[in-house]
Amino acid sequence: MKNISSLNLKPFVITLLLLVTINLAKAQIVLSVSPGGQNGAANCGARTIEVNASGGSGNYMYIYSSNTASVISNSTPNYTINPQPSSLTTYTVTVLDLNTNMFARKDVVVGGALIGEPNVWITNIITPNGDGVNDLWVVADAARNPYGEQYPINVYRYQLSVISADNRVMYSEDATAGQGGIVFGGTGFVSRSISWDGIDRSGSFPTPAPTGTYRVNLRLYNCSYPGGKDYSLYITLLR
Repeated sequence: MKNISSLNLKPFVITLLLLVTINLAKAQIVLSVSPGGQNGAANCGARTIEVNASGGSGNYMYIYSSNTASVISNSTPNYTINPQPSSLTTYTVTVLDLNTNMFARKDVVVGGALIGEPNVWITNIITPNGDGVNDLWVVADAARNPYGEQYPINVYRYQLSVISADNRVMYSEDATAGQGGIVFGGTGFVSRSISWDGIDRSGSFPTPAPTGTYRVNLRLYNCSYPGGKDYSLYITLLR
C-alpha cells in the first residue's frame, strides 16, 4: 500500500454556480386626484390638478390627458393646465411606476375659467299670472334654449336691481356662483338662474308689483370682465 504522501496529486478547483431567483412583488399604486384650489368658476387663477400617489417603487411618471388636450407627461405630481379650460373638463390622470410598469388611473373634473363675452339674452317683459309663459323676468342663454336646460351663460357673479318709476329699488341681488349657498360653483350661472318674479320687496312685506315699466340695472362678471359688464334696460310688467 502506497503512502498518501507519495501520491502524485494535482490541485483542482471546484466551481459552484448558484442560481438565485428574486421575486419582486409589484405593489399596487394607491392614487388620489383632485382639482387645485383655483378651480371654482368664481376664481380666474390658473387651473391645476393635484395628485397623491403611494405604493410601488415611488419612481413615477405622471400622465395627464383629456378629450380636448394633448397627452402631457410629467415627473412631478401637480400639473398646471395650459391653456386653461373654458368649461367643465374631465382630465384622466395616469401614474406609471417606471420600475415595475404598474399603473393607476383616475378621472378628475376641472372647472373652466369663464373668459369672453357673457352668453346672455335678456327678456324685456314679465307677465306673472301663473300661465307658465313669461311668469319670470329672466336672463337666458343667447340661444334661448328650453326651460330646464342648464346652459352656462359665462358669468360667475351678478348684481341686479329693479327700480320703479318713482325710483324705489323694488328688488336687488348680489350673488356669486358657489358662494353663500349659491350653486353653479363649477360652471358659473346657467340660463334662467338670474330672474325676478315681479314681487316688490322694497317695503316691510313683499307685495306684487303693479303693471308698469321698470328699469333694470344688471352687472355681469367673468374673467374677461373682472369689474363687471353693465346692462341697463326697461322692462314691462303686465298683470
